[in-house]
Amino acid sequence: MGGARPLNPGTSIAEPGFGGLLKSLSSAFVADPLFTPSIIKHVGVPALVNWIGHVTMMGIFTGLDIAVALVREKLDGMAERDKFVWRRRMESWKYGSGMDFDFDAEESLK
Repeated sequence: MGGARPLNPGTSIAEPGFGGLLKSLSSAFVADPLFTPSIIKHVGVPALVNWIGHVTMMGIFTGLDIAVALVREKLDGMAERDKFVWRRRMESWKYGSGMDFDFDAEESLK
C-alpha cells in the first residue's frame, strides 16, 4: 500500500480497507459518543448486524492477507493443483480485505 493518502482531494477517507474503516469509526465515536443510538435508529438493528458481519469478515480477511507470507513459503513443495488453489485463496483474502487497492495505479489514471 502506498500509505494513508486521501482517495480524492477533499474527502475525509484516509485509506481503504479495514484499518481505515476502524480509524474513521473510532474518530467519529470519540468526537460524538452519542452518535451510535442515532445510527441504530436510522438504519435499524438488522441492517447494523448485517454490516457488522461484513466488517468482521473484512477484518478476518485482512489478517489472512497479512499472513500470506507464511503460506507462500510452503507453496514450492506443493503439487501444481494445490498451488493453484492456494494462490486463488490468497487472492480472495487480498480482495476481501480491500488490500488490493493501489494508490500508485490511481495516480497514474489522472
